[in-house]
Amino acid sequence: MSNLSNLTCFWNKEPQVPFFPNLVSLFIIHCHCLKSLFSLSQAKNLDKLKILRLCNCEKVEEVISSDKGEKESTIFPKMKCLVLKDLPKLVNFCQEGVCFNWPNLQTVRVNNIPSMKTFLRDDLNTPLLKSVHITFAKKLWLGNLNKTISYMHNNPGV
Repeated sequence: MSNLSNLTCFWNKEPQVPFFPNLVSLFIIHCHCLKSLFSLSQAKNLDKLKILRLCNCEKVEEVISSDKGEKESTIFPKMKCLVLKDLPKLVNFCQEGVCFNWPNLQTVRVNNIPSMKTFLRDDLNTPLLKSVHITFAKKLWLGNLNKTISYMHNNPGV
C-alpha cells in the first residue's frame, strides 16, 4: 500500500473470521493519516506474515494498538524482517504492556524514528536477532531489541 494519503486505518472492524490469512509481506509507504496499523486481535490473524515494512508515515504512533486487558505473547510467529523508517511520531511498536515472542525474527532495520524510546514496554523474545541495521552498512546490538532502540534514542548520532 503506497501513497494513500487519506487512509486512517488498515481494517476498521474487529474480524469475526481471519482477514488476509495468507498475507506474507506487507509494505506500507507514504500513508500520512495512518496512526496505527492493527489492533492486537487483528494482528493475531496475520500468523503467516514474514516481512513488515513501514516507511514515511508521518502520523504513525504505534504499529499495534492493543486491546485493553489482552496480553498476547505470540504475534507474527513467522516474522523474519521488520523495517521501520522515517516515522517521526512512532513511540512504540505496541504501547500497551504486551509480551512478544518472535522466534524467527532475524532482521530489523530502523532509520529516523526519533520518538521511539523503547521498542516495547514489556518483554520481547527474539532469539535469532543479533543486530539492528541503522544504515545499509552500520549495525548495533546491545543484547536485546529494547536496549538497542533505547540506546539509539539517547544517542541520536549513532
